[in-house]
Amino acid sequence: MPNETTYGPNNRRFANRLCSQKTIYTNFIVFVLICVVCAPVAYFLTSMLTDLLDWESLPSKSITDSTAICAKRVVGYFTFWGFFDLQPWQLNNLTHVIFIFVRIEKDLVVKTDQTYAETKIWDMKKAVSEAKQNGLKMMFAIGGYQADSEFRQITSLRASKETRTKFLNSIIAVIDHYEIDGIEISWMWPPYISRVPYLMLIRDIREHLEKHRIAKKRADDYVLSITAPRNISDLKSFYFNEILKYVDFVNVLTDEYQYSNKLIGPISPLLGNPELSLDATTKYLVCQTKRPSKFNLVVPLFGLFWTNATLNEAFPAPKLNAQGPYEMAWRLWKREPWSSYSVSWDEKSRLAFVWDSSSRMFATFENERSLREKSIYVRDKNLGGITMNSLDKDEEGTLGNAIKTVELCTDDELEDIKYKCDN
Repeated sequence: MPNETTYGPNNRRFANRLCSQKTIYTNFIVFVLICVVCAPVAYFLTSMLTDLLDWESLPSKSITDSTAICAKRVVGYFTFWGFFDLQPWQLNNLTHVIFIFVRIEKDLVVKTDQTYAETKIWDMKKAVSEAKQNGLKMMFAIGGYQADSEFRQITSLRASKETRTKFLNSIIAVIDHYEIDGIEISWMWPPYISRVPYLMLIRDIREHLEKHRIAKKRADDYVLSITAPRNISDLKSFYFNEILKYVDFVNVLTDEYQYSNKLIGPISPLLGNPELSLDATTKYLVCQTKRPSKFNLVVPLFGLFWTNATLNEAFPAPKLNAQGPYEMAWRLWKREPWSSYSVSWDEKSRLAFVWDSSSRMFATFENERSLREKSIYVRDKNLGGITMNSLDKDEEGTLGNAIKTVELCTDDELEDIKYKCDN
């Protein structure tokens, strides 16, 4: 056998020619096998890396676009005229608590110098601090049922710049004095002629709040909300598509449809009337704006009753000689003599009622069942939330707890429309 190896310079070992040919063939076969086995693996890994880089290059979603974040609101009003103090446990699971109302004085500035109201405000702040509810916002509602004249003066074309500035500065002074998180403008029924001045007022308030936030170096925006009436005819006094650019939410006053002198009927009907029902009101607003997340339904934690009433098979019915309506807090419905009445259920309006034919007394009110149904409606229609009017009228949290038993969060996108709109 010929020698299979030779040694070159520096004793380096080299294969001889025969061995070199065998080695070449062997290495070639090994190379082909490696290519056949590894090429698919390399292609797969390359594809994964490319997809990963492409995914990381996409813009991330904002909080408002993510279905993982639930922005639903559970709000509670707290009145200065109520007889009961706010308790920390009543604030559990709330997102906002709103004190109603801070008045506008005759000189068109916001003040809280009433002794009783002042005490209620500090009691509310105490309850908020003790509740330790993360993220709970404390707000004041400015205006109310008796502030129509003052709002008309503030928004009048004759109002001077100094008058408007004084009003805006007084809002900031109240915010700073009580260290609250925002305000609600409660002009209940602005006239149609004031729709532009009202819009300008809301815009100016938002700009004023933002300037103050920057000056205070506050991280969170101040909250700004408004109230809106229940009747569709009154809603036409609002440029909602513009107003929604400046407000965080709207509390729609769907809590007292039969607060009138003409009819006896359900206080807050969910369904049953093409114009005077919660469903009709919210459908109109959502279809007009395409912004369901901006609207909260206000529900009453009180009821209405009439005496000397005449009632046939169904209601609403003409008032005729009936006296009322009279308001009564839910906590009183749970006591004698009211608790002894037999409670019925109206399928049309989805509300509880009492009709006592012997005394001719008719009463309409929310109960646990009706409020659960309204909460489910808020969820199913993808609305912004639900607002209780008011926390001091509940009985040991009975109605508030009924609302909280319904999970409002869903996988819907923030502004998914759940109504069949004509436009």
